[in-house]
Amino acid sequence: MFFAAEFGGNMGSLLIRMQDVRKRLGLPAGYSVSGLDSAEADASAAISEDGISGDELAEITRKIESVASANRIQVTPQLFSISAKKRGVFLPLMVNLFSLIVLAGGVALMLVFFQQQETAEVQQVVALNSAEGRLLEVLKQEAEANLSAKEQEILAIQEQMLQVQRERDDIAADIEERIANREAQLRASLEQELEQERQRLRAQGLSEVDIEARIREIEQQKTAELNQRLAAFKAEAEAEKTALEESLGQMEQEFSQSLAEANRARDALQAEARQREADLRAELEKAQSQNQAELDQASQDVQQAKNELAALAEARETERRLSAQLTGFYSQVRGQLNAGNTEGARETVKQLRAFLNSPQVLETESLSQRRDVELFLASSMENLIDGNVRNQQETTSLREAASALGRIQQLYSQARQYEQQGESDLALQTYQKTVEVLPEVAAASRSVGQARVSAVQTEYEAQLEEIQTGLVEQLQEELDEREARITELEDQILLLQTEMEQYSKANQAEYEQRIAELQEQLTAMQQSSQAATERAELLATENQQLSGENQQLQERVALFEEASRSNSNDRQRAIVLEEQLAEARVVVNKYESMLENYASYRQRSALAVGNVLQGKAALDWFLGTESVQEAFPGLLEQVKRFDRAFEEAGQETVVYEMADEIYRIYSYSAQPARVNYVRSAMRGESRQAMKEFYENMLLILEE
Repeated sequence: MFFAAEFGGNMGSLLIRMQDVRKRLGLPAGYSVSGLDSAEADASAAISEDGISGDELAEITRKIESVASANRIQVTPQLFSISAKKRGVFLPLMVNLFSLIVLAGGVALMLVFFQQQETAEVQQVVALNSAEGRLLEVLKQEAEANLSAKEQEILAIQEQMLQVQRERDDIAADIEERIANREAQLRASLEQELEQERQRLRAQGLSEVDIEARIREIEQQKTAELNQRLAAFKAEAEAEKTALEESLGQMEQEFSQSLAEANRARDALQAEARQREADLRAELEKAQSQNQAELDQASQDVQQAKNELAALAEARETERRLSAQLTGFYSQVRGQLNAGNTEGARETVKQLRAFLNSPQVLETESLSQRRDVELFLASSMENLIDGNVRNQQETTSLREAASALGRIQQLYSQARQYEQQGESDLALQTYQKTVEVLPEVAAASRSVGQARVSAVQTEYEAQLEEIQTGLVEQLQEELDEREARITELEDQILLLQTEMEQYSKANQAEYEQRIAELQEQLTAMQQSSQAATERAELLATENQQLSGENQQLQERVALFEEASRSNSNDRQRAIVLEEQLAEARVVVNKYESMLENYASYRQRSALAVGNVLQGKAALDWFLGTESVQEAFPGLLEQVKRFDRAFEEAGQETVVYEMADEIYRIYSYSAQPARVNYVRSAMRGESRQAMKEFYENMLLILEE
């Protein structure tokens, strides 16, 4: 290629190149026959000056023609017909057969070569899939491009060498043709001169013998000159041919050197390409071996992960089965409580305790962690069952007491009507019936007699105050117990909600069901508390009525005192009764204030259904009221201390849950799988805090 670039400008034309060679060698630019023509003219002039006649010249010309005719080769069709010395078909048949064999072998070799090349290319395509393989393919294409360029350069040099060889052959043929043409021209000119000399000699009147002799002499002389000039022309042509051949040889030598250099460069490129390919293939094999080792390690890790997943699945199945049994116990207890079968519910709770203490629960990690909570719930359910039994008994006692108070109120109102109507006897009989409603008061009244009405009235009022105080105490105890149960149930709900945040979503439905059950129980307790509050309000109303009746009784006592002013002991008792009544009013006022605070708390907690924090705030407000603090000092601080303990446990649970979620996210090896898991978990999450946690994890994973 570089040789073609160097000599491309001078090889545009062979004639220009030969002219340059002539100039470098100092040869004349062209070959002219004008010298020979002038020499022949001089010879003709010399013949004329010697005095040869035209006849002699004609004779000489005839002799020359006869000699030329005798020596001339006749061109006939038989001259170009060539007959073979031997005739046969064996040799052509062998040549054709050999040609067919060579052709078939060449075709077979080409098929095998291209098939192997195709197989090699397919194998290379299969192998060249990695980054090293693609680099190897690029380098191979680059090497092939360089080799192709070098092959084109070699072909160009070979074409130039063939052109030089063709020019050499053309020069040799041209020189021979020029010599032959020149010889023909000289001989034709000689024949013409001899003929002219013969005519001139004949014109001079010479005899034919003299003319022939003269012509032979001139012919010999001219032939010698012709040979000399022809020899000089041949020498000059040979010199020119030699110079051109030397120039072409020099060019051919330069082309050969360029070809050798191009071949060496091509071999170097091939060797370099093979070496680079070998190095890259070695690196590729090394990378493939490393990748295979990594794949083997990854396969081992995957198998280990599969084993761990299988173990986790088995543990999860065991946990699910045990959780289902646990849920079955709770459902059975709920059904028995709804049916009123408290003994069966108590027996089921005992079976639940035995189940929680069984080895299969202790060996299950998640259930063993929940075991304390479940035992606490079992104890809470036992307390709830006992409380329900006690509430039924207390409700029966309260119902009897309320019925007695209603009967007393009715009889007392009827007696007051009789007094207003002036029917004293009926009024006294009715008062007697009122006293007989309570057996203790009736017995005391019968023992004292009708004469001591004031004493009976005092005892009656004492009994009423005792009943009222007992009812108030019973209502207070019931309210306290129900408040304790409500607080306990709310704590259980908070604990279960914290536990729900700790465990996976698979157990969420179960916990939500349990919370719903506890919410129903809480609602039932609140309704029961509402009923108790209504009963307390009814009792308070009755208490007010009794207070009015007491006032009426006091007025009645005043009437009796007016009738018997001499009895100072009765007045003293009336004063004591008034003091006791004032104290009772203070107690009733405190109780009514507590009832109002509880009604306000119940209203706030009803508004905060579904929001545990607002309900808890309402409970703290109720426990912090002055009336509750006076009745139960230190209760609010104890509840807050329990709340702080539950909050710390809940925070620790949240940390554990987030750690578990992070472990689950990074258990996936691929980045898209982690993102998909986080998005799926976020779609199924209802808690705002966990949604924010998943959103932060998405931001971290997508960076």
